[in-house]
Amino acid sequence: MGKKRVAVFFIIILFSFIGSAHAFITLDVFRDGYIEDYEPGGILDGIPDRIQDTNALLASNIILSDGTAIDSHAILTFDISSFAGQSLQSATLSGLGTRVDTRGSLDAISASVYSYSGNGFVELNDFTTSADFLGSLTFTPSAQGFSLSPFQIDVTKGVNPLLNNSSQFLEFRIESEEFTAFINSGEISGESRVSGPQLMLTFVDSQAVVPEPASFLLFSSGLLGAFGLRKKIF
Repeated sequence: MGKKRVAVFFIIILFSFIGSAHAFITLDVFRDGYIEDYEPGGILDGIPDRIQDTNALLASNIILSDGTAIDSHAILTFDISSFAGQSLQSATLSGLGTRVDTRGSLDAISASVYSYSGNGFVELNDFTTSADFLGSLTFTPSAQGFSLSPFQIDVTKGVNPLLNNSSQFLEFRIESEEFTAFINSGEISGESRVSGPQLMLTFVDSQAVVPEPASFLLFSSGLLGAFGLRKKIF
């Protein structure tokens, strides 16, 4: 193979390598918590009463054995300020969760996921803030003991408009009319971070990642080595 053909082939491979790259960004939750309409008298009034900030996020609508009624909405916030205006290919919200039911039911339950532009804080007004419905999650209890299972949902249609509008924070609200969706939170526990919800953003080809210099050098050396070996053999 002539030197010119080698150069052309090298350039084609290089641009294929660069062009096929996509920008994958995984974000940890910025802040989270759950908000409760808590009514000891047993009648929910639709007005949030308190915010719970623990290592669990609960979404449920239940009446406890003592007659207390609780409607809980889980809130997740993500900082998307660094990606304003970028063209999104897809967005996926994922995490770990289960169904918790002290009555021992093993039936799966569903939870609705909503998105809206927020300020990065979990506040009482997030309980009823106008939001876009994105879809539903299913939570199944463990047959033995307590264990968490992975979940994920496509949230592209909720994220894309916020990037286009240069929103600083994306917030998700998770609601359930059943008893009870449990989601592992992203709170700090002691010195280590608990595995909490994450948001994966994948951008279109125009936002492709250019290979790092070290990666490019390694790739180039491999190609040159391959050509050198071929020349010796043939």
